[in-house]
Amino acid sequence: MSTTLSASSSMITYSHHWSSSNGSMGTNNVGATANVTFNGTFVQVFGTIPALKRNTPGPSSSYMLDDAPLIQFNAARFMESDEVNNFAFYQSSLDLASGNHSLVITSLTNGADFILDSIVFSSDLTATSPIASETPKPSSSSSSTSSSGSTQRVSGDPSKPNVGGIVGGIISALVVLAALIAFFLVHRRRKQRAAKRREVTPFVPERNDSPFIAPNYSQDSFRPHNLDMTKKNRYLE
Repeated sequence: MSTTLSASSSMITYSHHWSSSNGSMGTNNVGATANVTFNGTFVQVFGTIPALKRNTPGPSSSYMLDDAPLIQFNAARFMESDEVNNFAFYQSSLDLASGNHSLVITSLTNGADFILDSIVFSSDLTATSPIASETPKPSSSSSSTSSSGSTQRVSGDPSKPNVGGIVGGIISALVVLAALIAFFLVHRRRKQRAAKRREVTPFVPERNDSPFIAPNYSQDSFRPHNLDMTKKNRYLE
């Protein structure tokens, strides 16, 4: 869960030389600051990068969270022919300890339109009221430049979940599940084939259903050889 503060929220303390336009806050003075105190584990700052102008410097800014070192952002590297809305100027580390934190935002370029759109806090956060509160005082020069550079502002919600990352994670999980199912089926099929090869087929004698035909012996085949008994007796005499 996240909480989005508009740049014009009373929870943010501004120094002099800031002007308000359509919920955003802008300045073109070096050293102008914005301070917010919050309770959470993550913070992001979004702003508008103005359209590229001839002989006009690009805005740059610094961000100091608690006692951490300053982090600078130079928008000149991203300037195009058209202004860019809701651009992430700063975000804290993901391992920020839970608790109260203070973020100080400082404009570093004189004569450049530095425009803040919103500040987003992470999970179950409640922005705390600043110790000192100043009402931003509009400046003639900054109000004219801010109003010209903030037309056709698009409201966006930078805290929306990353749909692409969620869909990618689901697809990856389905691919892994399909691979596991295919591996299981192939392994089971190989196991069944191996079991069939080990089976021993018992010997079954072949059955002959044709009737047995006994040999036909004639009566003469059992008679003794034809011997002339008379002649035999002669020899014996």
